[in-house]
Amino acid sequence: MATAGKLADTLDEALWFGEDDPASSDEQAQASMAAEVARISGLKPFPVVATRVLDALNQQDYSVAWVANLIESDPALASMVLRLANSAMYGRAGGYQHVDEAIVRVGGRRVRDMVSAAATMQMFNDLQGIASTFRDHCAATAAIVRVLDQHYELPGEHSLFLAGLLHDIGKLLLAETREFDYTRLSPQDLCTPDVIHRLERQELGYDHAVLGAHVLQAWTIPEPIPKIVAWHHQPTRAYAADGAIGTQVALLRIADRIAWYLAQTLMPAKFPEFLASTAEARWLSLKVDDIEGMWTRMVESRGEIMSIFT
Repeated sequence: MATAGKLADTLDEALWFGEDDPASSDEQAQASMAAEVARISGLKPFPVVATRVLDALNQQDYSVAWVANLIESDPALASMVLRLANSAMYGRAGGYQHVDEAIVRVGGRRVRDMVSAAATMQMFNDLQGIASTFRDHCAATAAIVRVLDQHYELPGEHSLFLAGLLHDIGKLLLAETREFDYTRLSPQDLCTPDVIHRLERQELGYDHAVLGAHVLQAWTIPEPIPKIVAWHHQPTRAYAADGAIGTQVALLRIADRIAWYLAQTLMPAKFPEFLASTAEARWLSLKVDDIEGMWTRMVESRGEIMSIFT
């Protein structure tokens, strides 16, 4: 495992804070986060089987049989991958009984996302208290952003489902290592977007989004997922970068708000109107009618994924 000093020198500057944030040039904060990345990477390594599967799927000429055998060597992982493949989110209401069939029909890219999702959730399936709330929120956000992604029909292959699932992984890691005490925060702070990361920066010098992105890189989760995760509390920076990353960050932020709304009642009464007035909705040209038209599918998708992951 790299020392904090060496790791601090190699942290991806693109995932660090924007130039408008004074913490962006704080070398002490960067070294502190590097130490935490190193510690977490040691305490919480990505599952070996999942790592081998992802490495295999990254090869253009991967063997379906070989990948299927790897996945099936971990029964819990295989079961969760099949449940995802058979879910309505992936267009199948049942049907795949074997992993190799799912790989052929769903495709290597989607199976890679499913394996990453399943392996990550397995790492946190014994959490309790506020950490379990964060885990459930990640699952709900993933399901909701997938519906939004389908609505916008973004060109190319995107991984917004996985980005949604991993967007708050930094919170899960900080909660589990007790680096930050979330239990002292008010219910309003816990479910209000763009609040917690500021409190984390004040205390730690970095936030869960930037920490999570660097840990994902250490786990070799491919781009653009680490960048989407790092920038979901830096929307202005994402919007200025390019159209694709800006759109994906905006969709994630919308899903994040909806997931919190569906989990509690502290949001505005006229939530669709409130949501349509946000900066991310304006970036996406998302209207009240769009939100209401997708609402049932988002609620159903959230319910389905909660049954798989929680």
